[in-house]
Amino acid sequence: MFKSKKGLFLSLFASICIVSSIEAAVPNAPGSYIGVTKLDDSNTSVRISALDNSNNEKGFYLSVYDSSSNLFDTIKIDASNKAYVYSNITGLTCDETYQAILVAYNDDGNSSQSDLRAFNLKSSFGAKCPTEPNVSL
Repeated sequence: MFKSKKGLFLSLFASICIVSSIEAAVPNAPGSYIGVTKLDDSNTSVRISALDNSNNEKGFYLSVYDSSSNLFDTIKIDASNKAYVYSNITGLTCDETYQAILVAYNDDGNSSQSDLRAFNLKSSFGAKCPTEPNVSL
């Protein structure tokens, strides 16, 4: 009788360890799709969408960099359970090229990054950028 209780205890312990290690894994990188669409006629805003292909993340960090690789903004997005996630980015310069990167996170850390998506409101969407008046001195 002692052996069967010991065996049951070891089986239960092993099961708990396996389940804990599965739940504690760093999330998979978000799907390779990052979409960028022009948000409105201000030509300074975009909506970024990305595919959530993981089921063990708490959320995402969407980082947008300008053409000099300076961080423009990082937005925290809640997890979606295998759906698309969305974020609006405002205050962009019309004829500046930006890059968007998405990373998933949970209590155990950050995933690797998704693909890198570059966009420029003028060249990517044909947006008309405000022009400065031609002033001569």
